[in-house]
Amino acid sequence: QAFVSLLGAGQALVPAVEALERYDLFSRYLPEWRAVRSLPQRNAFHTYTVDRHLLQTVANANEYVRDVHRPDLLLVGALLHDIGKGYPGDHTDVGMELVESIGPRTGFPPEDVAVIRSLVEHHLLLSETATRRDLSDPRTAVNVAEAIGDTNRLELLVALTKADSLATGPAAWSGWKASLIDELVRGVHQVLRGANGAVEATIDAQQFSRLIDQFRADGVVHLEREADGEFETVRIVSADRQGLFGLIAGTLALHGLDVVGAQARTAPDGTVVDQFRILVSNGVEPNWSRIEHELRGVLAGEIDVDAKLEQRIRTHGRARRRAQAAAPPRLEVFVSNDASDSTTMVDVRAPDGLAVLYRLSHALSGAGLDIRSAKVVTLGHEVVDVFYVQTTNSPTGQVPVGEFDALRQRLRAALTD
Repeated sequence: QAFVSLLGAGQALVPAVEALERYDLFSRYLPEWRAVRSLPQRNAFHTYTVDRHLLQTVANANEYVRDVHRPDLLLVGALLHDIGKGYPGDHTDVGMELVESIGPRTGFPPEDVAVIRSLVEHHLLLSETATRRDLSDPRTAVNVAEAIGDTNRLELLVALTKADSLATGPAAWSGWKASLIDELVRGVHQVLRGANGAVEATIDAQQFSRLIDQFRADGVVHLEREADGEFETVRIVSADRQGLFGLIAGTLALHGLDVVGAQARTAPDGTVVDQFRILVSNGVEPNWSRIEHELRGVLAGEIDVDAKLEQRIRTHGRARRRAQAAAPPRLEVFVSNDASDSTTMVDVRAPDGLAVLYRLSHALSGAGLDIRSAKVVTLGHEVVDVFYVQTTNSPTGQVPVGEFDALRQRLRAALTD
């Protein structure tokens, strides 16, 4: 998390890393960096050495973090896209191999490592295709779509392509090239739209069946967890109800737990498995027996999670406000039906604060929306919460476009009251 926050520092990243590297500190965290440090480029097309080019690409990529669903993957992909140039062989092939070790070591789960690897593999794809292929041939877009695979990777690759080109040199980017890439991307997006939903796969069928059986034996709620390095995967099984996701998120927030991702799956009888991925801060193990006991009370209606959270916010909010940056990030809400055929994507960029996930999920539930999955990213003092929601008001499950403005206003109000 600290590493990603550093990458999110914008143009200040370049002198910061250069200062660290005088004492070999950045390379101590990322040993592969030593192979590209002060390394000359192999052609005059580049203005900078390899290491400076990579840092400048990350700095440029900060301009596009609001254009993508996973800003953290964009920034890491930008840092590593040419990391293979410090080793023998094709730099793309080598870079893909390096990501397979760097990604897990840094703390990314396998699905995220696969995305970063794809960014390294295809970091030249859009640029080379746009300038070297017939864009009027439908097969051109089909080929690129098959290589990239889904719309989330496409938007990451578009942002990386722009950041990489601008960091290469004045000959690498122009209005003409930008227009060609935009034309290509429109065609690829049309091919990909509807082919792959943006919602991540939830719990597999065998695991889901086992959890349902255990819940039926336990009663009110069943909780189990699985350690994964500095993360914990927590699965909570209970009967479905309006606002269930928010109640669970609120309970976790009461204990100061950092949720970085969430998914949900519902059985035909209305039993729900909510899966949360939690960052274990400073290696301190949460008191799970107390959390489970409190969760049972919340779901039974014996504990008012709203009141408890408000008390916590009053107690800690003033200190948090003092600690925030002098110029906090803007509050922005994006709503789209383009990311999936069956869900609506709600993307919220906001200043970090207490119980942000709970406030947003509570507001979504209040709007009658069912949260199918969520992805949470913290970039310095900014949070990016992305929800995939469904409604019963339309045959597709997507929120009607005419209701987007009201939904945006409701979410803004949830964070600015």
